[in-house]
Amino acid sequence: MLELFKNLGRAKAHQASEKVAELLASADPDAMTEAAILEVESQFRAVSEEVARARADHQKEKKEFDAVEALQNRRMKAAEKLKADFDANPANGEIAAALEELLKLMEEAVPEIERERREADDALELLDALEGSAKQMAEEMKNLRETANRAKRDMLKAEQEREAALRREETAQRVVGIKQRSSSYSKAVEAMERAASSARQDADAAQLRARLLAPVEAEKNSLIEQAMAAANGETPASSGSLSERLNRLKQHPA
Repeated sequence: MLELFKNLGRAKAHQASEKVAELLASADPDAMTEAAILEVESQFRAVSEEVARARADHQKEKKEFDAVEALQNRRMKAAEKLKADFDANPANGEIAAALEELLKLMEEAVPEIERERREADDALELLDALEGSAKQMAEEMKNLRETANRAKRDMLKAEQEREAALRREETAQRVVGIKQRSSSYSKAVEAMERAASSARQDADAAQLRARLLAPVEAEKNSLIEQAMAAANGETPASSGSLSERLNRLKQHPA
């Protein structure tokens, strides 16, 4: 869990550094371009120095391996001559002793030769990897400034497109606002027209009622007035030996 939080912290720090780089690039793209070029050139110098050290290490390891391998090869030739002399004169104890001593030296040297071989191979592998990186960086540096300038142009273009999109959005918002206001205006007008129509209808009905309720000349007759008064009481309705050892050494790669 602790490692998780450490990784999370590193990830957050990386995101923050990227955000700062973006802000600096937006604020001063020319200065950011020069800073990026200087950074790559600095990295290229560092890799070039590592290549030089790796080459020197490889040459040293290769020289040491070549020396022990050459010595083992000379011993092998001497051992083969002593073996041939011994085979021609097997009673010669002096030759047998010399061959025995030589074979012992060669056997003891095998692990050392293998170690020197591995060190030389490792040094060569590292040199090849570093030279590959240096070559790649050299190729990238040929067009470094143009690449940086292209990135700057792309950034500026994207910024212009962003601003244009924001302007279009603002215009669309204004248009929507105007339409909403227009719609509200139309609704208000319609409401007022409905109110006016209703008022006219009410007025017409009132006038009609007034005409109907106004007494006519004939109702002025006392008898008719008495009959209308009586009628007012009604209400309306409502909704892993010498030869064998020698053979093994011959088979062992030197």
